[in-house]
Amino acid sequence: MDSLEEICNKIQRPINDLISYQSSLNWLCLETSLKIYDEEQKIATIKNARLETASALVKLIQENDR
Repeated sequence: MDSLEEICNKIQRPINDLISYQSSLNWLCLETSLKIYDEEQKIATIKNARLETASALVKLIQENDR
């Protein structure tokens, strides 16, 4: 019989893999965009990415607090 910790680790592992994959994909898209943008577009893109990330994190926190 698996311990509670082992069960939680089995559940958490694919979640971590998915988060890692999505983060890598997002980072690659951002890097690619920044290579072709001028300085003003780069700044706007980075600000937008930070706002989107912050909003997504707040949404996740709110969903998990319910």
